[in-house]
Parts: sequence; C-alpha cells; structure tokens
Amino acid sequence: MDYEKLVAELRDWLPPESEKIPYGELVGAPYPYNLQGPLVYADEVCNLVEEAADAITALLDENALKNRKSMWRKLLEAVKSAFGWGDKGEENPDGH
Repeated sequence: MDYEKLVAELRDWLPPESEKIPYGELVGAPYPYNLQGPLVYADEVCNLVEEAADAITALLDENALKNRKSMWRKLLEAVKSAFGWGDKGEENPDGH
C-alpha cells in the first residue's frame, strides 16, 4: 500500500485550514477561554482524520529513520570487515 498517497488523499478530504476554530470554542468555554487552545475542526470526524494522517506520517518518518540507521550500520560493518577492523582488542572510546 502506498501510505504517502493515502495520507495525501486524507488531507485532500479535509476542509481548508481556515475552517478551524480554537479548541476552547469547540468545547464551549466562556470568553476569553473560548479563544484559547490549538485550532481544531468543529467536526470530530475531521479531527480524527487529521490525527490519523499525522500519525501515519510520523510512523513513515520514524521507519525511514530506522532504515537509514540500519543502512549506515551495515555500511560500517562492511567497511570494518573490508579493512579487518574487527571488534577484537578494540578499546572503548574513553580508553578503558
């Protein structure tokens, strides 16, 4: 499944950002508290869709970071192996 396409479709489904209201207004807080809080949609379904898109994006970013770390770890091991830099006899960076 193409998750980036799914996220784009979810975000396209949402109303424009200009239709968001302060969270205080959504929950019916009295003035001046009704003007406080993050901007959210008045429709709870829109908020859930936005949270789902954000969560998918965060997971994709985390997965990409893990893949890059894994790639660099494999590359480092290959370089160590090619030059014979095994773990035998290596000291810790602090010299112990």
